[in-house]
Amino acid sequence: MVDCHDVFPGRCRGGIQRDPSTGTGGLIATQVAGGHADLGIGTLSSAKSMIDGGLIRLLATGTPNRNPVYKDAPTLNELGYGKSVVASGGFIVGPPKLPKPILDKLVKAFELGVNDPEYQSFGKDGGYESPYITGKELISYFDGQREIFRSVLGKAGLLK
Repeated sequence: MVDCHDVFPGRCRGGIQRDPSTGTGGLIATQVAGGHADLGIGTLSSAKSMIDGGLIRLLATGTPNRNPVYKDAPTLNELGYGKSVVASGGFIVGPPKLPKPILDKLVKAFELGVNDPEYQSFGKDGGYESPYITGKELISYFDGQREIFRSVLGKAGLLK
């Protein structure tokens, strides 16, 4: 058991018992809101309505800067977790043998969509960051994220 105050000083009560979930951020947020878990790590998009409704509390963000919508929540960096920039986002997948002409057409359509000013404004107003990356850059990005999660969870004593 890890003392919660060691992980998030002054921001939660009790201790933390590791209980990995195979569900999504929405399930994790629901478990915390329902009292079935004391702490969850998930996506802002999955938890935003529960945070806004007062059902759960945002303890920290993994973004480089404080979230403009939730300015009271410190970053993991501010809490002493080094260069802990954790991002989670949606991604789009297709079948492994998707023909290249179709893939190219889809990539171009998604690129247009995510760069649309209305989409960008929606993300900014909701406090979401929306980088658009594909291919090898995306794989490298996820590899980096995995290392950040290992570092944060290890420092918190949550890895075996």
